[in-house]
Amino acid sequence: MPEKIWINGIVHPSDALILSGLNRGFLIGEGLFETMAVVNGCIWKMDRHISRLQRGLDGLEIPLVITRDRITDILGNLLSHSDDTHGMLRLTISSGGGGRGLMPSTGYEPTVCAFIDS
Repeated sequence: MPEKIWINGIVHPSDALILSGLNRGFLIGEGLFETMAVVNGCIWKMDRHISRLQRGLDGLEIPLVITRDRITDILGNLLSHSDDTHGMLRLTISSGGGGRGLMPSTGYEPTVCAFIDS
């Protein structure tokens, strides 16, 4: 189990209870994840993973505004807080909180969660 988890720019202990029960990713599965190998402190084929993540967000019509550069920053930040040089990195993005019903929510910040497990 990872020791730390990165959520929306803040590194927390992995056992901290941080996500709202009203998060649409939790409630109705409005989000997706990407699992990446970490080899020698670097993400293996990171560009391919980010491209697939962006295609997935577009294909699911999830109204998230998160740029490729922002995803790269998130992953770099997580790696800088980790002592693990080998393992797997899990990046999960949901549309965040708010909004009733099944129509896509708008005006909410996405929830971005990432951790490395060796």
